[in-house]
Amino acid sequence: MSSYDMVPGQPRKRRGALIGGARIAQDPARTAPPRVTIGAGRGAGGSAAQPVAPTVATRLAAGPPVPARPSAGKVAKAAVGGADKGLSELLGAVDIPDTFIGLASVIQQLDGIGSGVAASAVNTVGDISSISVASGAFGVAGGVQGSIKGVVGIGKGSSRVHRARKAEHGSLDLNLGAQQIEDGITGFVGGGFGTSTSVASLAKEFGAQNIPGIDVAANYTQAALKGKKGIEDAVAAEKLRRQGNKAKHEADHHLADDVRVARLTQFMEQFEAYKQARDERDSASGWDFVRAKARTMKLRAGFKSGDIERYEQAYFDLEKQGSALTVDALLDHLKTGNIKEFGKGTKHRDAYDKAVAEGTATSTATYDDARSLKKFAKFGHRRKAETATVNSVEAVGHALDATGTFTAGGDLGATKATGKLIKGLSGAYKALKEKTKHARRVHKLRKAKNELSYGGKSDRGFLWGAKVFFGSDVSGSQDKVRDAITSGGQAAGNSKRVDLTNKSPKDIARLVKMLTIQAKRRTADFVRCLGSTNDQVFHRAGAILHVVAETNLAGAIARVKDADIVEYRRLSQLVASGGASEDEAKKHKTMTKAIEGIVSKQLSGIGG
Repeated sequence: MSSYDMVPGQPRKRRGALIGGARIAQDPARTAPPRVTIGAGRGAGGSAAQPVAPTVATRLAAGPPVPARPSAGKVAKAAVGGADKGLSELLGAVDIPDTFIGLASVIQQLDGIGSGVAASAVNTVGDISSISVASGAFGVAGGVQGSIKGVVGIGKGSSRVHRARKAEHGSLDLNLGAQQIEDGITGFVGGGFGTSTSVASLAKEFGAQNIPGIDVAANYTQAALKGKKGIEDAVAAEKLRRQGNKAKHEADHHLADDVRVARLTQFMEQFEAYKQARDERDSASGWDFVRAKARTMKLRAGFKSGDIERYEQAYFDLEKQGSALTVDALLDHLKTGNIKEFGKGTKHRDAYDKAVAEGTATSTATYDDARSLKKFAKFGHRRKAETATVNSVEAVGHALDATGTFTAGGDLGATKATGKLIKGLSGAYKALKEKTKHARRVHKLRKAKNELSYGGKSDRGFLWGAKVFFGSDVSGSQDKVRDAITSGGQAAGNSKRVDLTNKSPKDIARLVKMLTIQAKRRTADFVRCLGSTNDQVFHRAGAILHVVAETNLAGAIARVKDADIVEYRRLSQLVASGGASEDEAKKHKTMTKAIEGIVSKQLSGIGG
């Protein structure tokens, strides 16, 4: 029984004078609940703000769905339906037919899951032995490529670490270098085992004796590496989710004052209704008490956990400080103490953001930065949740594949086949996700170029999209068009122009956004927040950077120093004001690249 539930006839125990016992004192202008208009100052009058029913925001961690494959088109739509918001509507808009996406998925399977599954997948199409040989050859090439990339990564990381140890404020570069070394070692080991198993598979096809142990060792090693990565990503996803919630609550402190008043007023009205029902319960008896208690419990269920206690505690704190018990005083107390505000703010917050977007209300740079941090943390959470799921599934597949070597005599190879199937489906999901993202970028590039008549052409169609999908640098093309837009029509060194006639600033912002992938947009916003002049925004950005950079083995060893984050903030503000020296500007650029490298390495996700 809580301190608010009583036995009839017994006096209620209260901490001091219950704040809800009397109507909350308000300014003379607020004898009635404030009437709120979005965009006005605190306490401004306007149209009445009606209480808003609560809305519940659900977050679903994206995982790799594994549907059956009756057709390439159905697989594509099923696989992307729960992964990223909006992707389920993509396939009708892209320029690449479902057949191409399905073909890419099959190729990934043949290249990644071994000769046994590849042979069974095409059993009715061609000669099994020939396909096995081809798959083994692809495996050798892929393993060699992975080993070479690993060696290159180790070299780059070692060079970066060497420079960072000599430099002042070099912990950002040190962290990135350590991650590059770890990834290089992982790639080298994985590539080496991949080459060995593929060579053994080829040798067996040509009549050589099977080499025992290589496949088992390779799969157990991959299972350990994938499992480690899955655990790291799962921990990072949860930490980023919490950081996103904190950033959201801090952003609420920087909403327009009239929006904050509207939220608090709604909460106060809800609390008064609850208090009245509670008082009726305390004075009732018999069946009236039972009915009153049921009503009280129903009203209490409308509050989030701990809200009533926090609300009363906030007013007790104001009483101790000798402050007036007014709405303004409470809002100031919540902001200065960084205390979560009261009220179901989703509808108020969304209405305010919509008004800002439409130009009927204004927001501060601090609110925009705090909101950007919330979006960045949620973006990181989704990416990490997805990669954690995929890595964990692959770890299970590798472990079953290896274990199946020992249990083949008892289960007729069922365990090994299951492991290969899991690995194959995971590889198919990743290939599908990568190709779908790529197709979406091609579609947006084509749409933007046509709208801007880039290079004098506005009729790019399916064939152009297919050519770009299979053989062009989409990222480079996006950069060229974006540079032409930001340069006013034509970028230096580029002979092609864009037509900006009748394009409003809002249209230009939309086109630039269309030509910039989400990861780059979110990273740019995050880097800007690290240089914020607002202490609250800066400290939250620093906390998020620690999560991204250090929730992995290499990052936990080579931690980012708080002093270096503070130094980056100082340099960012100097560069923004134009007061940075040449050396300071160069140092700021180096540190920015290190931060972007850390974020890109950790949050690139599947398909970039």
